[in-house]
Amino acid sequence: MVTQLQEIQATQPIIENQKNRLQIVDILRGFSLLGILLIHSLQQFLSTTSTASRDLNGTDNLIEFLVDFLIQDKFFTIFSFLFGWSFFVIYKSAIRKRQPFVRIFTWRLTVLLGIGIFHSLFFKADILQVYAVTGLVLILCRNFRSKSLLLLSIGLFLCSILSVIFSDKSDIVINALKDAGILIPSKLRFNIVTGRLFTTLSMFLLGFYIGKVNLLNEVSARFQLFKKVALCSGYIFLFTIVGYVLSHNSTNPQVPESVRIFQITITALQNLSLSCLYVSVVILLYNRMSNHKLMAWLIPLGKMGLSGYLMQSVFLYFFYHSEEVLEMSLSMAMAITLLFYITQVIFAGIWFSSFKSGPAEWVWRSLTNLAVPGDTTQPRYPEKHFRRFRNVRNCDQYP
Repeated sequence: MVTQLQEIQATQPIIENQKNRLQIVDILRGFSLLGILLIHSLQQFLSTTSTASRDLNGTDNLIEFLVDFLIQDKFFTIFSFLFGWSFFVIYKSAIRKRQPFVRIFTWRLTVLLGIGIFHSLFFKADILQVYAVTGLVLILCRNFRSKSLLLLSIGLFLCSILSVIFSDKSDIVINALKDAGILIPSKLRFNIVTGRLFTTLSMFLLGFYIGKVNLLNEVSARFQLFKKVALCSGYIFLFTIVGYVLSHNSTNPQVPESVRIFQITITALQNLSLSCLYVSVVILLYNRMSNHKLMAWLIPLGKMGLSGYLMQSVFLYFFYHSEEVLEMSLSMAMAITLLFYITQVIFAGIWFSSFKSGPAEWVWRSLTNLAVPGDTTQPRYPEKHFRRFRNVRNCDQYP
């Protein structure tokens, strides 16, 4: 039976040298920021412009369909998965350095919550608050074995489907609680009835699991595995398309309950399978030596994922609050959005030629450590906190 200590030792190469980051993770994070920017831009366009209140032309209709079909809820899933993987790296690093992990990570999430609250003042679709609150579940699951994490992730994914199926009943319960004087934030309500709360938790734990089994380290040695994942995800995605078409082929305006449940399940499987397909294809492309330099332009933006996410919100706020965009077509708006993404990539490359971390990451880390990251001084913790760890064999007993 593999002990927790053996799992830590097996994954030790990942955290031995923090300067040697896994490039594939930064590439995936930079890639996911593209999808998040595009879907947020579409949502802002549909809610703020006068063009969206009228019928869109053929090109705009096609763009709306493609963004909704290929991006909606897919890149958010990837972003959440990477957050769970990052938790694994932070956790193992804290254990190696004998730092009080629970205290550090709880404070880290508290700082993230503060950033999210500030962010929501000008961008209502903020996800940082959700990450900060649901991230506490990762702390509770930090000592779970790999197989337990995977099973729990699958269970939470199934809960996300059930949450959408019974969204009407969830609404009734939430309204009853509000009538009883219990404060229910609108963001929490949205994440429950849409199933996103459980999807986020599921991806957090899946990312944590992938980190524990060391799957993203030395991906070149697992080329065949990721090839199988890509093929399997592709087949499932094609199956969901057929199921979607067949379930929406009825002319009956009254959709039977069984068909509605099937549609919800198909949509959830479609989102997950396409997310897995995106990740596996990016990894397969990365494994080709000729594509390393081709994909390297995503690395700087991926290294400053939080900064990139916040910069996108600032761009969308000012862009869609300008008078010029009110009569703009969707195709033009999305073209400008893509141009901004390219600008982000260039900016990130220039930034890291002079700095070691992104601006928002610098602030987040400074507030987490209560010290400037550039200082050689490390944050001090009481020596008495570590006395009970002496001669402890199981490292997962650390808090």
